[in-house]
Amino acid sequence: MSKMSLCFVAEGSRMVLRPCTERRHPVRPLANTPTVKLRIVKQYPHDPTAFTQGLALTPNGKTYYESTGLYGRSTVREVDLLTGRVLRSRPLPTNHFGEGITLLPSGGLVQLTWREQVAHVYGTNFTTGSVAQFTWPREGWGITYTANKLIISDGSSTLYFVQAIAPYKTQSMLIVRERVNGQLRPVVRLNELEMVGGDLYANIWQERRIAVIDITTGIVKRWLDLSLLPVNSNPDAVLNGIAYHPASNRLFVTGKLWSWMYEVEVPV
Repeated sequence: MSKMSLCFVAEGSRMVLRPCTERRHPVRPLANTPTVKLRIVKQYPHDPTAFTQGLALTPNGKTYYESTGLYGRSTVREVDLLTGRVLRSRPLPTNHFGEGITLLPSGGLVQLTWREQVAHVYGTNFTTGSVAQFTWPREGWGITYTANKLIISDGSSTLYFVQAIAPYKTQSMLIVRERVNGQLRPVVRLNELEMVGGDLYANIWQERRIAVIDITTGIVKRWLDLSLLPVNSNPDAVLNGIAYHPASNRLFVTGKLWSWMYEVEVPV
């Protein structure tokens, strides 16, 4: 037999014992994911013929690695930040469509391909060709590196955490979600990726915003609004490049067929 809790309640001028009434605290709905507008600090020339698929800034912040796409035109290249001049470049096989790229602690690079299910691994001198390849059994979109893992996107709401050495096995997956009207909804079309501090930044294909993602929960902590950047009339010329320089705490963004690279402040 269960025990009943009794509480003193007021009845007229008397306090009497009666069965306690449970007090339920109202459940507060989840607040919508906040949006932060970014401020442009500086802009740099960018090759307007580059179908940019991925960026990675070098540690000295003076050059960046870029992966460009399209069949027969895909490359991996190193570019001077101040001038936009291509310092060295290597074409991919004509049947490979270049996608995201990331810099490894060793100084090497990993570059995805779109539908070819191949990822290229380069040494410090990528112009001599890839030193290894591994199979990626999905579409390749964006890629970044953190804590001995590669994080890869495939255009869905799922992120894949892959060991950064052979045999490059997928170790875990994470669904990215945002807060909308009291609910958690998946965020699709995750594209170019970049680690910024302990957060993962992801641009959304065909949108002018970047998701700041908690990589332990997959929840979007905030949106970075890039709607202030100039609009290109070409529908293919979309935002698609994120690079971060820790020493200056600056973010560098560009897009496919854009004439400029933009340096923006990273919000605290």
